[in-house]
Amino acid sequence: DKAKRRNRTLLPAAAAALLLALAGLMGFGAPATGAEAADYTATDGPELARYMRTAAEGDTVRLGGDIDIDLTVPGEMTGFLGENGHLFLDGSDPTAPAHPQTLDLAGHTLTVRTGSEQCCFALKGGITLTVIDSSAGKTGRIVGASNGSLFVGEADTGLVLDGVALEYTDFDGEGD
Repeated sequence: DKAKRRNRTLLPAAAAALLLALAGLMGFGAPATGAEAADYTATDGPELARYMRTAAEGDTVRLGGDIDIDLTVPGEMTGFLGENGHLFLDGSDPTAPAHPQTLDLAGHTLTVRTGSEQCCFALKGGITLTVIDSSAGKTGRIVGASNGSLFVGEADTGLVLDGVALEYTDFDGEGD
């Protein structure tokens, strides 16, 4: 008698679980699987740094023109720099983690000057930065002037360059 009551109790629960599972397989009531990737266009250094810092995984940040970031000028850029004065993407930052993203030069030049031993770009915390040039003429380029290096990344980070020209020189203080 107890076994029959237990089976009667389990039967509706099993039926409900089966219906929920079938509904999930058919897409009913399932949570959305992530939004479409966003596309941002930056026209100056602070805007570029803000978009790159806040981009969600899979987003593209595109240059809307040539951008020159001179970190030797006091106040040129604030808020999105690493502690040593370089552009910094950190996927492990607990307050505002950066996400893997694409930087599209779109035929423009991105110039970064640090005027120090620091790199121009630093990647940390699992970030993968993919740099592309979607322009027909493939004229996009990154120009770095530093007494450090152009890109630095931890072992768990990645840098992918696809059809992009790189130029790097030592910073001589003359505005390279």
